[in-house]
Amino acid sequence: MTRPISRRRALAGFGAVAASGGCLGRSRNLAGRGTTSQLTLQIDAVPADRDPNAIRIARHLAENLKTVGVDARINTLDRTTLWRKVLINQNFDAYVGQFLEPKPFDPDAMYALTHSRFAPEVGRQNPFGFADLNGVDEELERQRRAEPDRREAVADLQRSLTELQPFTVVAFPDPLTAIREERFEGWSQGQPLTVSGLLSLDRTDAADGSTGGRVRAIEGQQTG
Repeated sequence: MTRPISRRRALAGFGAVAASGGCLGRSRNLAGRGTTSQLTLQIDAVPADRDPNAIRIARHLAENLKTVGVDARINTLDRTTLWRKVLINQNFDAYVGQFLEPKPFDPDAMYALTHSRFAPEVGRQNPFGFADLNGVDEELERQRRAEPDRREAVADLQRSLTELQPFTVVAFPDPLTAIREERFEGWSQGQPLTVSGLLSLDRTDAADGSTGGRVRAIEGQQTG
């Protein structure tokens, strides 16, 4: 008699096998020898008109899972329903969503996202139920104590999270912002279109409503 396997555990196992070039037969062994029932996994995401990148990622994941014999199905739902299902009810197999990055970003954001003390709670704090008491927890605490130079402590934390992968970063935005320098000055190189960035602008003497002028691009900045 084989031990039952959870769908989330199976998903993690299939991902490991696929990454190492394993065959379908090896994947089936993860679910137990002699198991013949079809494994079904649901991938939750918002629809394309709300987040086109999320649905592309969900489809790509579903295709990879189907390659190793998993019946992967995409379930689209509005953003409010998605977060209620994931963060409050914690009733999901896998989901595709955005990490709401604080501005400016600080690695300490990983504390609430991955510390085991928040695993039993509902909400945005550790929605994965992830716990690594002697590894990640200690590194999260150490990067807080390592002020002002936290680089080594943060690097150790990043390595651990990369190896354990309670979540997987698939993509990140790389926007391009164009500004007209002849009408306003004081543009920030960091986040020019945030509220604080716009409030720091000063109108120039040449701001007479003309359509000509010089345009400068600011690459790779989060525009908010």
